[in-house]
Amino acid sequence: MYKKGGNGLAMLNAANEVAIEKFCKNKISFLDIPKLINPENYLDKFFLQNPTIDDLFQSDKQIRDFMSRTH
Repeated sequence: MYKKGGNGLAMLNAANEVAIEKFCKNKISFLDIPKLINPENYLDKFFLQNPTIDDLFQSDKQIRDFMSRTH
């Protein structure tokens, strides 16, 4: 994921923030965080190789929505 570049790190950051928020609200355990932020959950669905800044903002929103709906 990190070597792919693109919007991968933006997606990972958004997934991590959602997971930490869920942990802080006692909705998931600490050990669930890595399971939730696993790129296999979303990378193929939302990856863009050469994103624009608008694409990065959209990726952030997409991942937050996806993580909130599916996990």
